[in-house]
Amino acid sequence: MSMACSSAMKWSEPHLPADGGPPTIKNHSVTYHNGLLYCFGGYDGRRNHMTLLVYSLRDQRWTPVNGVGTGGGSQTNPPNTGIDGGNGERRGRGGGSPAYMTVGGTPPPGRNGHTATLATSNRDGTNPNPNDEDDGARIFVIGGWLGSGPLAASDMHVLDISGGLEGLRWYQPPVRGTPPGPCNMHSADFVPSRNEVYVFRGGNGREYLNDLHALDVNTYTWRNVETTGASPQQRANHSSAVLDELEELFIFGGWNGKERLNDIHILHTGTGAWTCPRIGGVLPHPRAGMTLTALRGRLYLFGGSGTSSKCFQDLQILDRKEMLVFLSLFLDALLLPLFCRRG
Repeated sequence: MSMACSSAMKWSEPHLPADGGPPTIKNHSVTYHNGLLYCFGGYDGRRNHMTLLVYSLRDQRWTPVNGVGTGGGSQTNPPNTGIDGGNGERRGRGGGSPAYMTVGGTPPPGRNGHTATLATSNRDGTNPNPNDEDDGARIFVIGGWLGSGPLAASDMHVLDISGGLEGLRWYQPPVRGTPPGPCNMHSADFVPSRNEVYVFRGGNGREYLNDLHALDVNTYTWRNVETTGASPQQRANHSSAVLDELEELFIFGGWNGKERLNDIHILHTGTGAWTCPRIGGVLPHPRAGMTLTALRGRLYLFGGSGTSSKCFQDLQILDRKEMLVFLSLFLDALLLPLFCRRG
């Protein structure tokens, strides 16, 4: 695990327990909110995980979560996980982590290749005050690969984190409309101005897809997104990000079943128009399994795998205003195993 300091663009490695802490997994999800990282699921080479772990950036430690699910879905971490429980103090907000946590409800079955998207809109459809601790925060877990059957999962589960660490709760809400269907190695991004999660479906276990769906996070209503312009070609294991201030959804790269891609497409979520802009500078090499993060008018592209499953060690930045890739940082080869988001 590594972190980048945004002001100085310097990588650092946080403290981990002597045995490394959480299990070695891939194709899991990590979602940030209020100084905490929520890690769910993943594949360890033998089985899928249904474990929920929380990492405090302030305390630099992992905390296990004990589930008390109904209907046989309980989640319990073994006592000797190597995850530091601290001194027993219980803290719920402000970035600190208690010695242990319990999450209510029934957790999703173990999976990998899913998405876990943070939505912070209030239940009445209004955007929350950034300084309000109770911001209606929920993490939407969609799809993934369960390890059985010909198709990917088509379910959706929600983790309510609005009450802090002491009020974590899984639930599976009834939905309206037509859900996307089976999806794996897809992308899902929350658009605050529309109170919707946009899902670019990726694969379903049999074929590569490019259909686009949106979920209203307050009414749990799905709709097919009608668009104009040239849609991105079918792909999976791509990356995506939203620039909130511009209401734009970006899709980059991925794998179409024959080759890795390095194209970038932009959807204006207000008009539904797709564009494929010309990018200045040197484009990133074709790749899949990378991350894409939007911050202050820029997109940060990190890692991924290229031909022959080569893991990239570069961090590249796209300036949205200039449409220019202007920075490429190559990192220490010793950190290469950290850079492929998905296998």
